[in-house]
Amino acid sequence: MNISAMQLGHRGFINTVKEVLETTGLTARRLEQELTESTLVKDPNYAQEVMSQLREIGVSISIDDFGTGYSNLAQLRRFPIDRLKIDKSFMTEAVLNEQDAAIVKSAIALAQILNLQVTTEGIETEEQLEFVRSLNGQEYQGYYYSKALPADELRILLVEKLEKMGLSA
Repeated sequence: MNISAMQLGHRGFINTVKEVLETTGLTARRLEQELTESTLVKDPNYAQEVMSQLREIGVSISIDDFGTGYSNLAQLRRFPIDRLKIDKSFMTEAVLNEQDAAIVKSAIALAQILNLQVTTEGIETEEQLEFVRSLNGQEYQGYYYSKALPADELRILLVEKLEKMGLSA
């Protein structure tokens, strides 16, 4: 679930998250809150406080669009995060451009050193997928797999994929 800077700055945000978890019956460990890197640099001390409170209730936290917000890497280690999501803008040219490739390689290595999960966004070709796999990237996201779909269409797609693999839904 994406969190905007406005939501993060709302003083009742943590209580709202708790209420939603109670109302829906969703366990906190099943909820992953995504903050953009640029959201974090606006008020890093307050962001750290809110993120710590989210972690205390069991919510996972990811940094979305990593590499676009110009954050200080020293600050990154102080945030209680579980996942880095590498921005798709780097994948667009990563297989053709050495600088973008270096950024993707560095971001994946950084995530691994910090024991974070890493998701590479913007995978659109087999070549991009193989490049990230060669770096031991863990998760991939992009049109290579599918465009964004409504829940009912996603369910059909997943059932079809499972059937092709000889598995049942």
